[in-house]
Amino acid sequence: MNQKTTPYIPYWILIQILSLSLLFSGCKRKEDQALKNQNFTVIGNVKNLNSEYLIYSEDFNSKTGNRIYDTLWIKNGKFQFQDSIANFKYYRIFARQTEKTISRVDEKSHSYLPTPVSWFHFIGYPGATIKLEGQITDFVDAYPNDGGINDSLGKLNRRIFPLLDTIVNLKQQYYLNNSDPETYHEISKISDAIMKEIRAEKERFIVSQPDSPVAAFVLLDAFTRSEFNDAEFNRLYEKLDSIALKDVSFFEDLRVRYLAIENIKIGKIIPDFTSPDTPDSTLFNIRELRGYYVLVDFWGIWCSPCTDELPQIKSYYEKYKDKGLTILGINSGDTRAKWQDYIYSNEYNWHHIQSDKLQNDLITQLNVRYFPTKFLIDPEGRIIFSSEQSRQTIFEVMDEIFSDK
Repeated sequence: MNQKTTPYIPYWILIQILSLSLLFSGCKRKEDQALKNQNFTVIGNVKNLNSEYLIYSEDFNSKTGNRIYDTLWIKNGKFQFQDSIANFKYYRIFARQTEKTISRVDEKSHSYLPTPVSWFHFIGYPGATIKLEGQITDFVDAYPNDGGINDSLGKLNRRIFPLLDTIVNLKQQYYLNNSDPETYHEISKISDAIMKEIRAEKERFIVSQPDSPVAAFVLLDAFTRSEFNDAEFNRLYEKLDSIALKDVSFFEDLRVRYLAIENIKIGKIIPDFTSPDTPDSTLFNIRELRGYYVLVDFWGIWCSPCTDELPQIKSYYEKYKDKGLTILGINSGDTRAKWQDYIYSNEYNWHHIQSDKLQNDLITQLNVRYFPTKFLIDPEGRIIFSSEQSRQTIFEVMDEIFSDK
């Protein structure tokens, strides 16, 4: 009978195997602990919250074509939300119960009036436990608290949300009643006065807490909504504590926009940039368009003012392309497939790239605050028109340049 023998493994190999297993298990424990430390939890307990669920959506990524959605189920006014992050991040959760709408003429469809007061707002950060408490009236009168930065955000929003609700209710009543231009003028005067009060509240908040991540977020959010002009933004930005906020994501966005304000003024050379996110995935380089007048158009299919202008842009391209005009369309907010199909089917045969917050962020780099935004670049790469800085339309400027050529 043959006796089986156990293979001999040298002692030094066993020691190495044991050491490696301990090393990997230690790394795994550290990795698990690191992930745990990046988690945070939101616990909501809100009176009069009668919906079955809330909706969370995250920034669109045009490269993957994905937008992250999450449904938060509600039971007796209570809900929970969790995420894992490495830095401060702004979140908002939609309460459809407070949606502001206006019916169309046929009363078979309606339009949504966007307003911050239909959302829960908070700032997530690693390790946080955040409570959302309050009530639902005709808006989300509920605010975050965590014993820290969200207490500050909640305190500010508690002051300004009733004011914002007044503005959106005035607009809603105007459209529902088909009011006349004089009524609109009066509503605009009231709304402007309320917005002046809101801006003052935000400015006091920013100045009083220069080292707070919330102050950086409030300034960033207000500036991208055009609540502060460039001079006001610069003054408030310079009051922030750059040392205390140097690792805060909101402050980094502020820093880029602060530099961009100077870098994209009329008369400046447009900053260099490249992008692989072209329809055929070849690398685009803005420098390759030197020698042409370049219309830079930030647009999205979701943006009706953007798409409304595209046929006229196409007409001007056909009219002036032999006189030195070319176009760079910078799309944001659409899936790659939808974007490609749209530009090909409409024969928008000029240069195209995609950009969003999560990739190749030209929106922040060029301080784009609304869509559509347009620049016109001369053959030397100098900015000669900006839709935010100029009183003329881009079409008037192009006619002036090319009519004599």
